Amino acid sequence: MVHQLKILPQDYKSIKEGSKTFELRKYDRNFNVGDILVLREYGDITGYTEREIIKQISYVLKGGECGLDKEFCILGLKNTLCVELKNTGANETTLINQLRKVEEENDEFETAIIKNDINNAIEEFWDKVQSSLGALEKIGIKADIVIEDYQKHLEKIKNKL
Repeated sequence: MVHQLKILPQDYKSIKEGSKTFELRKYDRNFNVGDILVLREYGDITGYTEREIIKQISYVLKGGECGLDKEFCILGLKNTLCVELKNTGANETTLINQLRKVEEENDEFETAIIKNDINNAIEEFWDKVQSSLGALEKIGIKADIVIEDYQKHLEKIKNKL
């Protein structure tokens, strides 16, 4: 299950940097290990920004346990799905131009791989992902839908082995 949640800018920053690996939430929904959290940055004055981080729940401490108030829970956040998803510049460009950007980023990724430039290859990989998300956004597919299907993709790969 995917849960879309507001998160304050300071918490967003701490989670992105990796210093915060948990989330204290009101226990107002059925959180389970393996669920996906789409943490959407939200400022009291600015409202929602375009920044999101995707995390997977690795642990749930339910209210009433270990002295925690029954109305709250603590969620452990798994690092493997820590991805900041933002369809950078997707709104200012056409679908064709966005697809050209995907090709450009793919070429840069391939060049980095061929040159065995590890640091640049990683950066170009994420640029490729980001530009591909922008293309998907152009046809109405949001980043959180992509991450929702991630588990299906892993199962498909597992079944091929």
